[in-house]
Amino acid sequence: MLGRATRLCAKLHKTHFDIYDAVGTCEALQDFSTMKPVVVNPLIGYDKLLGQLKNSEEKKDTQFQINQIIGKLQRSKKELDDKALENFKTLSGGKTPSEFINHIKSLNLDEAKKYLLESKDVFEFLKKYVKPTVIIINPTTDKIKTVERFYGKNNSKEKDYIEEFTNFIKSNMSLIPALYIVCTKPKELTRKSLRELASKLDIEGYSEKQLNSAISKITNKEITADIISLIRRCAIGTNLVSHEKRIKDAVDKLRKVHSFNYTELKWLDKIEKALLNDNVITPEDFDTVTQFKDRGGFARINKAFNNRLKDLISELNDYLYEVA
Repeated sequence: MLGRATRLCAKLHKTHFDIYDAVGTCEALQDFSTMKPVVVNPLIGYDKLLGQLKNSEEKKDTQFQINQIIGKLQRSKKELDDKALENFKTLSGGKTPSEFINHIKSLNLDEAKKYLLESKDVFEFLKKYVKPTVIIINPTTDKIKTVERFYGKNNSKEKDYIEEFTNFIKSNMSLIPALYIVCTKPKELTRKSLRELASKLDIEGYSEKQLNSAISKITNKEITADIISLIRRCAIGTNLVSHEKRIKDAVDKLRKVHSFNYTELKWLDKIEKALLNDNVITPEDFDTVTQFKDRGGFARINKAFNNRLKDLISELNDYLYEVA
């Protein structure tokens, strides 16, 4: 927005713009942006600027102070009417403000410093004629009366937002393949299709974070569900449980149904960890996910499970998506 802010607007007598940077964005980008303020502090007076120029000893400091004064002059000249311009010319030896500025720029550093310090009458006039813009801020302490949060593209309240999400799911189920799979055949989900779906929902204003926040507000129960559970709750009415509980319950059920040896249990722990991080696991993932691929991939892990890995993953996915 900085580029937009620099656009001139004589009709509105625009002389400058203010940046309110609450999170330090300008500072963070200062090494990547050539757009610098002409005047670091537009409210600083000519007296202080000239005092700093007088006391400057290093060349870089002198140049900086001269640039600050020129920048302030550029702003001040826009506020001079015809009568003030005549007074300025009288005090500056016949120069208009633009000619005065150009003359300063034509001088070397020492000459420019000397010229500015000798132009005391010009700056005394400007100090009296050009009043600084002062932003009045109410000094009283703010009091928070209410805190409300709005969601999605329509800035909706919690219940409306969840209703909008539910309508979006139902009306787009046949249009977005991954959405249909989540609601009807979740075992067929892949990591790629789920990520694409999450991105699509995010663009539409339905992020996992916002959905969880809205539902927690409605139910007065803090919960962090994954996007799969959120979709299935709104589409087919399944109970909403946290992402961690959904994964752990499914893995625990698999452990109870089968008698696993020590090595197999260790692999189950790794499978559970992978699910906690990424929601979905398929037999193909064992050859692509780093933590499995680096340990021999599907062939080695399948061997550890006596060639039952594919069936066990299918069974685990049944438990993950059981309708409750």
